[in-house]
Amino acid sequence: GGVPRGGTGGKTRDRHFVFGRFRPTRALRDEGATFTCSSFFGPEGDKILSGANDGTLRLFDVNTGVVAAYVDEYRHSGSVRQIQTASAFGSTEKPFALSSSASETFLWDLSTTPDFSSEGPVATFEGACSASFDSQCARVFHAGGNTPGTACLYDITAGKHVRNFFTWNLMDQALGVVTNPAGASRRFTTRTSTSQRFADTSFGPNGSSLVLWGHTLWDVRLPHPIKTFDSFSDGGGVSFHPRGDEVVLNGEVWDLRSDRLLRCVSSLDGCSLSWTKTWDVAVASYRPPRDENIVQSSRRTKHPLRNAFRTVDCASDDFSDIATIDIDRNILHVSWDKGTDSKCCVSECDPNDVSFDSVVRVYEAGRVRPTEEDSDAEDEGDEGDEGLDEGVDLHLNDDEFRAMDEMNVLDEDDEQRSARTAAAIAGNGAALAGLRALLGGMVADRIRDAVIGQGADVDEDEDELDTDDDVEFSLEPENDADDGDDNDSVNDEDSEVSESESESVLLSLSSSGDETGDSVEELEGESSDDDESEGGF
Repeated sequence: GGVPRGGTGGKTRDRHFVFGRFRPTRALRDEGATFTCSSFFGPEGDKILSGANDGTLRLFDVNTGVVAAYVDEYRHSGSVRQIQTASAFGSTEKPFALSSSASETFLWDLSTTPDFSSEGPVATFEGACSASFDSQCARVFHAGGNTPGTACLYDITAGKHVRNFFTWNLMDQALGVVTNPAGASRRFTTRTSTSQRFADTSFGPNGSSLVLWGHTLWDVRLPHPIKTFDSFSDGGGVSFHPRGDEVVLNGEVWDLRSDRLLRCVSSLDGCSLSWTKTWDVAVASYRPPRDENIVQSSRRTKHPLRNAFRTVDCASDDFSDIATIDIDRNILHVSWDKGTDSKCCVSECDPNDVSFDSVVRVYEAGRVRPTEEDSDAEDEGDEGDEGLDEGVDLHLNDDEFRAMDEMNVLDEDDEQRSARTAAAIAGNGAALAGLRALLGGMVADRIRDAVIGQGADVDEDEDELDTDDDVEFSLEPENDADDGDDNDSVNDEDSEVSESESESVLLSLSSSGDETGDSVEELEGESSDDDESEGGF
């Protein structure tokens, strides 16, 4: 009882916080390879099995970024379009993997890594272009052939097929009760459309015996399908809801109990889903048509998720979007790691590159994307990831993720506060400089006005005089012999006079007529007397 952690809706906010941000941590490459699909392998998510467009397979060591195994001798006849490992279905103890092309599916035993391919695949399913493990990774359902009986159930422990599946009409034909056997045979052989033949397969969760092949629902205990859902669109993936009571067919959600269409999720149209270990979040990505050349379809597609993947909140009834993570390249496949339940691998390619450059990039959930100042994950991957210590544990729990995010937020706050302080200091400095310029301008204007006014008074006084040369405004003595002594005395007196006294002297000099001349003569006389008294010269 009581309020759950985080208050009402706290779990939803936690999911949106963690799965709303992804950071690339590793880039895996092999020269000349165009990776079309990939999947994690192992309980620690330290290995990735990748398929290429030329039918070869590669097993990567995520910690070092090197190719631990290369499968060339037992390559597929065409492009590898699907890879599923036991880890992708929640089992970390079953060392099995499935790789599918348009014409066959291989079952691999990865317990002898890195030499798992030395003796070839454990089983080969000819004509099967899609396959899936059950929830216990003990059986494989594979389908996709054009002849009756190619939808089969394979028991891994027994090492043989335990059941073939037919349609209702073919069963009736075997019993002799079909009125139109030719039409029934033709219906099964063509599988109604090419997209249906290349459709995905999916087992139900929690030990369920139900399995999907496209829009057809089967029960592995029965040799015939139990239901065919109406198809409103083609090209997307199929999967069961984690509760087991709903199925997601492309962007359509059906209720298995009432056979009703519950909703259409337009954001999932043409996408395949990769579920987390807790089954409350799914990663949606563009699913290229498997009956077309993957290079051409990647260059031609206009799908909104051709260069992005999206996280979906599957705990809600409306399959609401959490976040859309944009990348610079086109996406061919996305797989979630259920071993660590914290990262996914994305098969990316550059459709504009002549060699169709490709990379398998690992993204970790709950971490913000690097900024321009941070080191680039792709560059680190190219250099053998020298920036990562071999002994560092990269697998963090949710509490550590939250603590790291809080530290990031505090760092961002400190940076923003420092930027604001610097801006305020710069603004204050600019304001002070502007104030000084304003005050200086005001003082200069007042001084200029005073000088102009005094000059006007002097002009008026001079106009009243009959001759402009009656008064000579000069402090220099007439006798050239005493020129040096007079200059010394004037300089000494000027050094002792303040600025206000100088202004009064100038005003006194501006007086008119004989008074001005008399004052000047008196000043000269006083200056000469002072010189004689002080110097005795």
